Amino acid sequence: DLVQAVLRLLLQERISIRNLPVILEAISEGRSALHSPEQIAEYVRQRIGFQFVSKLRDKEGRLPLIQLSQDWENLFRQHENERENGIVDVVLSPADFNKLAGAVRDKVASAISRGVFPAIVTSVKRRRFLSAVLSAKGIRNAVISYDEIDPSEKPSILAVA
Repeated sequence: DLVQAVLRLLLQERISIRNLPVILEAISEGRSALHSPEQIAEYVRQRIGFQFVSKLRDKEGRLPLIQLSQDWENLFRQHENERENGIVDVVLSPADFNKLAGAVRDKVASAISRGVFPAIVTSVKRRRFLSAVLSAKGIRNAVISYDEIDPSEKPSILAVA
């Protein structure tokens, strides 16, 4: 069942599903244009982003972020593989996976040494992929998309990986 699959995906990323009315409404909206539970879960995340993004703020109320460089996006685009259901996978070599994780790990470590615990920000198209890669490499920082950041937030780009 679609609802169960979307809820499972949200819970896997430790996203609260307490706001069930909004989540169900977003699933209903997303169902008409999107084809997979993964795509619908990303849409739901955008709708309830205020709920989890606000918890990522620092003591001054800013949203500390590490952004990926355009070079990574160019590499991802070169290695895209679209499935029948519209999901785009990125097929990188192990060396590129390690280089990506290492670049992010270095920027995260630098921020943590200054007492800041940043989130990683990327496009909605790449968020799930990047989250999976970083998690597999032991990087547990939140990975959010630009679309999940409310206009009232005060983003602070700490570094570009």
